[in-house]
Amino acid sequence: MRRYLLTLLAVGLWPTLTFAQTTTQVVEYYHTDALGSVRAVTKVVNGQVQVVSRHDYKPFGEEVSPQTPPVDKRLFTGKERDQETGWDYFEARYLATGLARFSTVDPLGASGRTSDPQSWNRYTYGRSNPLRFVDPSGLDWSDLSAEQRRVFQSYRDNYNTANKTSSSPEEVYGTLSASQMATFESVTYALEHTQLIGANGSNAGNALQHVSGVTRIAGEIPGSSKGDEQFRVFADLRPGAVEAFAAAQGFEPSSNSVLGLFQIYHQGYPESFRQVRREGVAGMEAGLQPSYSRTTLRADIDVDYRFGAAHLQPANSDVRGPGNYQKFIDRWPGLRDWWKK
Repeated sequence: MRRYLLTLLAVGLWPTLTFAQTTTQVVEYYHTDALGSVRAVTKVVNGQVQVVSRHDYKPFGEEVSPQTPPVDKRLFTGKERDQETGWDYFEARYLATGLARFSTVDPLGASGRTSDPQSWNRYTYGRSNPLRFVDPSGLDWSDLSAEQRRVFQSYRDNYNTANKTSSSPEEVYGTLSASQMATFESVTYALEHTQLIGANGSNAGNALQHVSGVTRIAGEIPGSSKGDEQFRVFADLRPGAVEAFAAAQGFEPSSNSVLGLFQIYHQGYPESFRQVRREGVAGMEAGLQPSYSRTTLRADIDVDYRFGAAHLQPANSDVRGPGNYQKFIDRWPGLRDWWKK
């Protein structure tokens, strides 16, 4: 008969099916902690739960009292452990758990930034904070959240199709310019930290949850004075996204056309919602503006920082522009300004 292995994560369901010829059918369950590290493996025999193995780890993944011979291959953060070296395979490179560092330098050059001392050491794992951060592939592609990485998948798919490659999301992220990275991180961070709360108290979740995927990232266009073509992301929206913004407090509908006849800005996106802003009021000077096409569920999303005539200039939507970062963190604290030299 065949042996089936079903893996369950504590933070979600991760079904994995493997086959090997044995005489009986056995279902085993992987129990993991918040980092995804396997802490126990159990099975059910004759209706009774039996513990197959238990695992404890030091901060950087070295196992405490490992079993001999090893019973499980996937251990620290769910990565496969090489039985000869004891190192964990993180796709781009190996993590030497006993040394608390990677065996080779980070191949993603863009992750090293002069303003971030933690990024200078190209061998560190999880910004030297393994209890908080997980490095899924050995590449440090900023401190992107799970939701930011989810919406980046569409950009990665478009990149691979256009270039006839099969690059990972981390590798594709490394091809972005600094202005594209800053734009993607700031816009998606603002979306993720903006809750869509209706007047009746209903909560439609954060705004990024209504984005299916980011398809294009418009960074700086040298020499261009067109503000509506730079420093924004273009995305596919999920069904119901427009309705969620329409019902949310703190957003006002706005038309991008003149008298409903023609458009000068945001071509292809005739309608928008503007997050309420107040000049000179800390925490309300920066605001999201998702412009959208109802028929195709596509959106052009940027963050506005300036008022009056300055609103039409490219610096209006560039988080790196003078004074813009302060306005950003006044409304959405926590974004790192790694682009500052």
